[in-house]
Amino acid sequence: MASWLDRFRNLITKNTQQTNQKYNQAIYNWLGESILWNPENDDTYINEGYRKNATVYSIINIITKAASTIPLNIYEKKNDNELKRYKSMTSGTFDSAVLFKAERLKKHALVELSDTDLHELLERPNPAQSYASWISEIVAFGKLTGNRYIYGIGPETGDNFGKFQELYVMPSQIMEIVSGGIFEPVKEYRIEYNGAYSIPADEICHIKDFNPYYDGTGSHLYGQSPLKAGLRSMTTNNEAI
Repeated sequence: MASWLDRFRNLITKNTQQTNQKYNQAIYNWLGESILWNPENDDTYINEGYRKNATVYSIINIITKAASTIPLNIYEKKNDNELKRYKSMTSGTFDSAVLFKAERLKKHALVELSDTDLHELLERPNPAQSYASWISEIVAFGKLTGNRYIYGIGPETGDNFGKFQELYVMPSQIMEIVSGGIFEPVKEYRIEYNGAYSIPADEICHIKDFNPYYDGTGSHLYGQSPLKAGLRSMTTNNEAI
């Protein structure tokens, strides 16, 4: 006979599944088993922005270079409450007194790790890139298109099955989401470049900026480019030059 804990867990799981189905039915009115076309013109943001506009190019490079100089640290969480207090204290403007208190909280909340498998992976995400160039690409694609796609590759068999050993940043302007229907909005990702190549959804980490545009077809599953709001100004500037 199942314990009360097992019955409670099954009830929670069932309710969660029902909630997801109801949510999908309400939000994805016109979703089918097909490619979800990105309403953003990412090629414009890259070609007319980063590749043509000196201001956009300079700003993106300032941000990416700053991001690449931040040291890589990996921590193990020790105390949830202390970590929440630490995050709250360091999320806004702070002076030297607040910084001192935050450092004390950090010592109680986190312990820094060294020489882990994650260190080894991120220090050399793939044979062609260092951590600095890899993180620069993630930040740059995010600032240009509002989307970042990280492709994880690992062995398909053996002791390390399911463990990523290489990480690649995919060019977000050629990535498309493939829907499996209303109950599987993101089935896989598809690269449209010299043909088509499909990647299972669980091998892609998609980090997107907030997109408030809901149209029932899943358009909001793509992030909104930070350049969208300034597109007219950018175009005007390009034409004036």
